[in-house]
Amino acid sequence: MTANRAHHATRRPAMLMPLSMLVMAGGMAGFFLDVSHPLPRFASWLAALLVIGMASWSISDQPGRDPIDVKILDALLIALASMALIVLALGSIGLLGWWMLVVSAGMASSMWAMIDQRTGFERLRADGQRVTPSGLTALAAGLGAFAVVQAVLGRVFRPPVGDALAYHLPAAVEWLQRGTLDMPIPAAGDPSPPFYPLNSAAWTYWLLAPFESEILARFVQLPFLLALGLAVFRLCLDLKLTQAVAAMAGALAVSVPAIARSASLPENDLILAALFVIATAWLFRMSLDFTVWRAALAALAIGLAVGIKVIALGFGGVLGLVWIVLVVHGRRRAGAGAVLKMLGVGAAAVLLFGGYSYLRNAIMMGNPLYPAGYDLPGGYLLEGLYYPTWEWRQAHVFFAFDWQAFLIGSRRDFGWTVTTWALPGVVLAALLALVGLLRRSRGSGQGLALALVLWVGVNLAIFWYVVPYHFSRFLFAPIVIASVAGMWALDRLATLTGQGWARAWYPALAVPVVVTNLVNIPLDPSIRNRAVYWLAAVIVVGGSVLALLVVSKLPARRLRLVAQGGALVVMFLAMVAWPFYRDEYDTRRIAEWRAQIQGFSQSPDAWEWLEVATSSEERVIAVSGTNEIYPLYGPELDNRVVTLWHSGELADYGWFDRFVLYGAPNEQAWRDRIDAAGVDYVLVTEDVSFGGWPVEREWMQSAPERFALAFENGELEIWEVVALPDETARYTGPQGWIIQPNWHSH
Repeated sequence: MTANRAHHATRRPAMLMPLSMLVMAGGMAGFFLDVSHPLPRFASWLAALLVIGMASWSISDQPGRDPIDVKILDALLIALASMALIVLALGSIGLLGWWMLVVSAGMASSMWAMIDQRTGFERLRADGQRVTPSGLTALAAGLGAFAVVQAVLGRVFRPPVGDALAYHLPAAVEWLQRGTLDMPIPAAGDPSPPFYPLNSAAWTYWLLAPFESEILARFVQLPFLLALGLAVFRLCLDLKLTQAVAAMAGALAVSVPAIARSASLPENDLILAALFVIATAWLFRMSLDFTVWRAALAALAIGLAVGIKVIALGFGGVLGLVWIVLVVHGRRRAGAGAVLKMLGVGAAAVLLFGGYSYLRNAIMMGNPLYPAGYDLPGGYLLEGLYYPTWEWRQAHVFFAFDWQAFLIGSRRDFGWTVTTWALPGVVLAALLALVGLLRRSRGSGQGLALALVLWVGVNLAIFWYVVPYHFSRFLFAPIVIASVAGMWALDRLATLTGQGWARAWYPALAVPVVVTNLVNIPLDPSIRNRAVYWLAAVIVVGGSVLALLVVSKLPARRLRLVAQGGALVVMFLAMVAWPFYRDEYDTRRIAEWRAQIQGFSQSPDAWEWLEVATSSEERVIAVSGTNEIYPLYGPELDNRVVTLWHSGELADYGWFDRFVLYGAPNEQAWRDRIDAAGVDYVLVTEDVSFGGWPVEREWMQSAPERFALAFENGELEIWEVVALPDETARYTGPQGWIIQPNWHSH
């Protein structure tokens, strides 16, 4: 190593160490200082993510042989695993709080800085210099960038709705308030959400906790949109397609309307799809050039995916079997011991990063898949609340799926991607791959292409026969993979015709589909009808094309300065704009909610009333009937939200509390629990799961000395508890230490 390279190899760890120590010091200071201004919290968030990102990049670069897009995805997987593991570890011991996360991030990255002797940042510049995009590649990048902008633009000031309000966001809020991973059962009476896997909620926590608001948590899936595009890019390159083809396939993937829209929703279907496509790409690389490092990262991707949703077990199980076959084949020459060690590493990765919730459910309920149970003719295999037999699935309200609309053009969700690209592409790929295999053609990638086709078919079969409910968002991964197979098919067809111009220009056929998809991304029509929208489209697409073509021709030193300077400018602008953006968002939040769900629900009226009523003092709000509970926590997430079942039981559980379904109605027990929990208000609506007003409404109507109707609009009612026998059973507010806020109830 030359003196200059040695200087670069040691300078970066020296930078990481003081940054990590500074982050640790900032996190510890947060315990003692009353940090009420949003700017220090925003700065601590940026700093914590910065050191995790630097350490993850350093780890991902250790093998030193992979191209830059692979290293970026490896670094993302490592960072995501680190962030989830920190949340799970701190939450398990009751020390989960934002400042503890900051301290943990600084501590973990400083430990790596002490171990690492090189970070490979000097190779980052060399890798960047090898990127020489064609005009078509640059156009694909520009269209992809506009898809990302579209996803963000639709949610700049719009708060989330739907499942996010029912359990995605409440999970993170409960962790924030308790300092543990406990989660109450949502008010709709569905016992499933508390037993869901936790990885996506852990990443949501990283975006919600520092701000005590969903202001950034709305975009928890956005990084996965970019990761999905990169994974598709890598799949195409490993299929021996050109960089322009790979870039256009990535743009096609991120432009699918439902996929781009998901990037601005605090849910997890895009997260799951991205992780599965990454795992698929890494299995491809294992089959082409087996390395222990690639096998470990593929197992990590599968493990993180399994920790997202229970339905991931079906898809992840197939990927896991393929991983085992590739490991046995790739390590067989090293001996049985090496194979067993690699299998142990893979199992450890899946269990550590995907098994937390399944282990918790097994300990609490004796069933890792609870509340789903499975029975055999001789008795129960796993006991649960329901048994998803084929008859049960067919009777499920979400079982039905319109296959005709999906196959011939569900433009609302997928634009024209399925009709014009994915479906005909996967059929053509299957035919060409089979012909190539029969002719024993070599070097054309037909074996890998046929594997993609089979994987699409397996995905669809699992979707229909294994998953008990059929939402189109569960099809993100197979649609994207089918599009990649279609790209290969067109490339193979162009090669077989022997026409050079066809092979150079066939990727342009995807441009109209991408543009149509972009137009179909759900946006407020008032936005798209403005002239400034189309001007922005030209600037984003054209600017991306120009920037990529210019930057790729810069010498190494100038490229480094441009990258560093651009990052500093973006961070500075974000810091300056943050307080103003947050104030604007908080001001418009209720109005945006009302505009989004107008005609479907009058809940925003109650949310606004409670926001005013609880603005001066934190309150305890009990809910019955509704499952939209997140807004009840208040704009600063200070209120406590509880579910009291009509049997008088608190719908709550922890590691050592076995879940029990509520019993028969018991008015006195319910009133006693109201007093014990220190409830100030009771929000009651018709039951979202079963219909009809809950019996608690009649109890409150018959006891005017205890309950006063404070708000009603025909659709919902808010009752104030006017007599509390024990005024000490109140929320005491944030304490400013590790676990915050602190609740005292009797």
